[in-house]
Amino acid sequence: MSFSYTSVPLYFNHIRILTLSPSESAETRPSCSLEAVDLEEAPAFTALSYAWGDASQRTSIQVNGKDLSITSALALALRHLRLPDRERRLWIDQICINQADDDEKASQVRLMRQIYSEAENTVAWLGEEKDGSDEVMRFIQEAGREGFKIGLRDVPRDDYASLRWHVTAAFSNLDSHDLDVAEGDPLGKKKTDLCKLIDSRYSEQWDDMLDHLYLLFARPYFRRGWIKQEVVIPRTLILQCGRQTVGGDEFVSFVRLDSFISEAKRQQWTARITRMQQEDREALIKGKLDAAGARTRSERLSATVAKAQVINSAQFNERFGLGQTVGIRSRYHMGGHWQEEMTLAFMLKTFASDLEFTDPRDRIFGLLGMASDTSAIQIQVDYTIPWQEVYADAIKRIIHAGYVDILYDIYSAPSPPTSLPSWCPDLNIAKAGIIKKYTFLSSHPFSAGGPPLPSHRVPSAQQFSSPPTLLIRGFQVDTVLTTIPLWTPDSSGSYFADNLTSLKSVLTKLYDLSKLSRSQFSSSSHNLPPSILPSRRAAAAAAADENSALRTAILDHESVSPSSSGGRKRRATVPRMHAAIADLARGIPQLHGAELRDYLNQAQVLQYLAPWFGQRGFIGLGPRETKAGDVVVVFYGGSVPFVLRPDGAKGGPTWRVVGEGYCDGIMDREGVGWGEERVFTLV
Repeated sequence: MSFSYTSVPLYFNHIRILTLSPSESAETRPSCSLEAVDLEEAPAFTALSYAWGDASQRTSIQVNGKDLSITSALALALRHLRLPDRERRLWIDQICINQADDDEKASQVRLMRQIYSEAENTVAWLGEEKDGSDEVMRFIQEAGREGFKIGLRDVPRDDYASLRWHVTAAFSNLDSHDLDVAEGDPLGKKKTDLCKLIDSRYSEQWDDMLDHLYLLFARPYFRRGWIKQEVVIPRTLILQCGRQTVGGDEFVSFVRLDSFISEAKRQQWTARITRMQQEDREALIKGKLDAAGARTRSERLSATVAKAQVINSAQFNERFGLGQTVGIRSRYHMGGHWQEEMTLAFMLKTFASDLEFTDPRDRIFGLLGMASDTSAIQIQVDYTIPWQEVYADAIKRIIHAGYVDILYDIYSAPSPPTSLPSWCPDLNIAKAGIIKKYTFLSSHPFSAGGPPLPSHRVPSAQQFSSPPTLLIRGFQVDTVLTTIPLWTPDSSGSYFADNLTSLKSVLTKLYDLSKLSRSQFSSSSHNLPPSILPSRRAAAAAAADENSALRTAILDHESVSPSSSGGRKRRATVPRMHAAIADLARGIPQLHGAELRDYLNQAQVLQYLAPWFGQRGFIGLGPRETKAGDVVVVFYGGSVPFVLRPDGAKGGPTWRVVGEGYCDGIMDREGVGWGEERVFTLV
């Protein structure tokens, strides 16, 4: 007979606990009992975090003497988790929740945070032993223990960035990794200890383990969306692969250490490849490279390049998502303001679509257990609501709670009118916003809309209509008159061919528009009403600046150091921009100038955002779909402007969101107070 969940009913705040019977044989079919208990009075139990596996591959276990169908992947986990001589209490979602009952599933999802918090420990099951996993698990435990000793488990975000930049600088030099630490640097000892640890035997062992690490972190477990909260919330975390285990503290410390070693290796291999190529050129010029020597050098270079390609591969870099997860785990358990900052918006922009969920609604529901504002925004877990409405409701609640920037933190291509409202990103495919990507870690972030509005000035949320609408307060900056095509590749697919002819064309046209802008502002600013003249003049002065075209092309941002374009950003400086453009004008084919390289890295935003010129004389960037007649607006509390399009399908004054944008001269709240304030109805 088949097991029926009605035989073990659930009441308010109750969960089911599975008691797994002991067995000395791994081949014996798992057998267990299931009982309902009040969560606040539950006996000690272990929660299981795992990948469900292929839903079509199933087997049965005995539950209360009757058959229950589960996935084969879970059955394998049970065989490894059961003890030979005593029972083991477990909470496993696939067994303890009636997956066929949406109401029960919703009520249990609401308890997830409490379940993983109350569990004595949580076992993260990675799968069976294969691909050298026993050896790599032992390596993770040992290296993680050393990382824990130097304090890598709990590293705040800013400290992590500082440590990473130190590693980057130290290991870009092949001859010595000793880098002086500034006197009084609070991270000085940790920086020194970290470089010594990387330089120790773990560096060589990491090389030997690289392929095995790659295979372990490529397992389905690490792509599963639900593991985020299942790794973050538990007090005690244990990772198990086959019979090998790694403690949670050691694992978190290893993931941090792994990211630093990866960066060190990336710098070393880049420097090594550059040196090998230089040595080969010199040997060839001097006639010291015979056929055998050339073959040996070529093989050595190919092996080094292969290693570098592995570490730069997309699948390897997915481990950065794991790094974000363990970072959030540290913040969660630090408590205080660290935990308070972990809002649902923070979770969505951190993970975007880099999660795998069987049910798309879980892209919201699966993060609520970690979010600090779950109670405040009051999202109801309901699996009877279509996923489109779940997304729109969540985004609307986040905005009405005062976080407008969710609209630019994450981005997805425009959806068909029947799918999602234009203002709601599709979380199934959403990525980090374009402007966010190119101004990440800015020392002077944008603040076009100023601080968030007080709650009494935020338009009230509306119930769902068809399509759902969003009311948001802001002001119009300009109306688009014309646009410039994007920076496009040549026929071979290269953006940098023909001495950057395509980019030069975009910059030339943008400069022509900036001259029109200066002319228009100089002739119109004296007609402005006295009441708005000061703030309007501030915007006009910025927009009339002769460097506005150069600034706009790079979102007014450059790297703090021109030789490290992947690090912190700051507002663009005139000397660096002029040096870059001078090199560009000279047509240096190998791009020797660091300023030009950095400028080109930033200017790649022109491959995604199109320059525009407005009726009032402003210039800026907008989505590639931007066209004449679109309006540029700023929402109060928002960091950047948005391009909106009148919605011709509606009888009233409604707007569709085209996307985020940049408008030179108003990015630092210069426009607040002079634009015509209104409530925009977005559909």
